[in-house]
Amino acid sequence: MEKAWRQFLNESIRFNTSVSTADKEVFGISPHDGIRTPAQAPTATGNIDAKRLGAFEYELTVIDEKTSKRKLPEHATGSYIYLTISKPGILPEDIDTYRKLNFSSNSHHVLRFSPSDLGKQANIYARYSNQHGQKGPAGPIETFLIN
Repeated sequence: MEKAWRQFLNESIRFNTSVSTADKEVFGISPHDGIRTPAQAPTATGNIDAKRLGAFEYELTVIDEKTSKRKLPEHATGSYIYLTISKPGILPEDIDTYRKLNFSSNSHHVLRFSPSDLGKQANIYARYSNQHGQKGPAGPIETFLIN
């Protein structure tokens, strides 16, 4: 019980911004280091495997282009999906037209489209990201018709 109590107090004091550094040192708590640990941005690109789950719903899996496996590459903690919707047969090349969707730490995403998107083309690509939000290079653009 005493160990749990000490741990609770340590964490309560350590992360409390109203407790000064000098007061933390009195309790033997070293001050928080505000300098982030350097981390490399991911260098791998991800391919997307899209499977239709149901009406207007797709399951996307990001696969490492080098290993052809779902396992995250070195320096990556997850992936983002970028999406734009266009008329069939038109592929927007400008990356700025794509919007960033949710982050997934296991390279698995589910996209749900509205009925108004029926018959349009979904254009998607993936990017790996590390714990600091640094993104790797964009993967190839994949397309499919929304149905």
